[in-house]
Amino acid sequence: MPLSKDDKRKLIYAIVFSVASYAASAGLALGTAAYALSIFTDPVVTLTVPLIIEFKQ
Repeated sequence: MPLSKDDKRKLIYAIVFSVASYAASAGLALGTAAYALSIFTDPVVTLTVPLIIEFKQ
């Protein structure tokens, strides 16, 4: 049974919004992971980078 023009349009919209939803979800997950990781890396960067800069001078 061939799809009607309206069904094809609905299918295309469903695919587009599904991909967009997946991309938005992945972006939020990566952003949350980066924020969680920054909690642990911030003290290391804050304490070691000035020491490295001072050591090189």
